[in-house]
Amino acid sequence: MADTRGRASARYLGKGGAVGHNIVSEWSFLYDVSSSIDPEWNIGDRVVLPDGRVFRYARASGTLNSDLLAQHVTGQHIGYNALGASQVVGDSQVTLTVSAATEGVDGAGVIAKNELRGGNIIIFPHSENSINMGIIGNSALAADGESIVIYLDAPLPIALDITTDHAEAIASPYLAVKASTTGDANRGFVGLPMRAATTGQYCWLQTWGLCWVAPANGYGSANVGNAAYSLAVVARYNGSIQLNDCDVAMTEHTQHVGFIMSRGAASAQGAPFIMLQISP
Repeated sequence: MADTRGRASARYLGKGGAVGHNIVSEWSFLYDVSSSIDPEWNIGDRVVLPDGRVFRYARASGTLNSDLLAQHVTGQHIGYNALGASQVVGDSQVTLTVSAATEGVDGAGVIAKNELRGGNIIIFPHSENSINMGIIGNSALAADGESIVIYLDAPLPIALDITTDHAEAIASPYLAVKASTTGDANRGFVGLPMRAATTGQYCWLQTWGLCWVAPANGYGSANVGNAAYSLAVVARYNGSIQLNDCDVAMTEHTQHVGFIMSRGAASAQGAPFIMLQISP
């Protein structure tokens, strides 16, 4: 990740528009895969194309398959922890004393500088309602039991008390993503990789708009694209898609990811294009 604090960027591209540090007439950068981060982009940066497709810049923490949706795998970075310092109205930071060695990536109790950029923090003042805020950066957390400073995307509207108040935080959902044949039934899917990638590589995920995702068929009339009046599709545990069908147990409460645009040619193909609906 970039070493500076800041907010994610959103760029709306048109014909011949500016893309990062280039002036281009096509979108080839969206199909780049690199082992080093592009200095023009930060994790979670958003690009919108004229045709309505939306993309996010992400980092792979495992294999990515361009046929399958990518899953957010880091989990919650910081659980429910006490404040490490009191804050006054107008402060743009929160200090937390991280008391569990299971915090951070891989539960190592270590968080790199600005690793939380693009994530969210939920603050529990206890004397008032909870507050959701964005994260633009953080200090490094070197070891369990130390304090970490989280920089906010706006000033605090209320004062916080070290003796009573708490908070918890999550990093950007695009910080560590993967797709696998096993998957994790308790993690959400954040987009479709534009290219296959491996651990540590940076790439783009499509999060909205027309695309094709590998369907999980073998369900007869419940195959994706086969049944009349059945358009809603959900993510399976491995990133493929399936009809939201009450007769298939694993689809009943899982993640909605879009809807079928139309059946295949001659209404014979059970693998149609879908309108992806994860993040607009």
